[in-house]
Amino acid sequence: MADYFSNTPANRLTNLLNKTERQLGLSFIPLPDSLKKDTWPEILQDTTLPTFSRYFPNGYTTTISPDCYRNGWYYIDQNVPKGSIILGVSDLDWQEYRVEPSYGRYGINFSTYDFMSREYNMDDVAFSQMSADICSLFDNSIYIEYKAPNKVRLVSVQGAPVSQHAPFPLKIFLQHDINLMTISPTMMEAFERLAKSDIAMAVYQYLKFYDSTDTTYATIDLKLDTIREWAEKREDIVKELEEAHVSTANEFQPIMMTV
Repeated sequence: MADYFSNTPANRLTNLLNKTERQLGLSFIPLPDSLKKDTWPEILQDTTLPTFSRYFPNGYTTTISPDCYRNGWYYIDQNVPKGSIILGVSDLDWQEYRVEPSYGRYGINFSTYDFMSREYNMDDVAFSQMSADICSLFDNSIYIEYKAPNKVRLVSVQGAPVSQHAPFPLKIFLQHDINLMTISPTMMEAFERLAKSDIAMAVYQYLKFYDSTDTTYATIDLKLDTIREWAEKREDIVKELEEAHVSTANEFQPIMMTV
């Protein structure tokens, strides 16, 4: 019987490395141990993932609880996966509050007149509008103050602390992991181009010193045109990411669209 709960990951590091090796023509070049294919993940970890994540980060929601509070700040790294690199804070995860049982159970509001009703009726509509009007008069708003690398606090418009005694969900930005699972499959084409450029640059910086070298028997010609071409593309690829990251293509970029 078919196993409907198993699948092949869309993003696989091995496939990326094999593809890069073929496309750069490195399959038949004897590279030194420090630049062989099994060392390329280190290049991705140190160079490619940090750059890509700054524009298209991994969005993660963590629960900030009162026990994370120290000296006026919440420490946001207490409940993130071990080894995560925090890049910044996005916003409160307002959608998480919608699943709170106290909201919506008896309609949108706790109605004064039909408290025991579970139906959504005209009273709910009226009280929703009334609630919005009243809140607009007294709403102090909530603002996030972020202090790198791992501290936040919520304050009102007057700077007073908010939510000191109740947990709240916070959306943060993390650097993608080397397993590539957190990168959207639809963004892998852009990531692969950046990875290919970074690998090409590392390899080219080594091989260029041996190209066109005269020996007793002949002049060494390593045919580095393709590798050099991809090494020189990095600046253009990063510019493309910079121009594209503030758009609806970026799932975790805070953005407001008006029509």
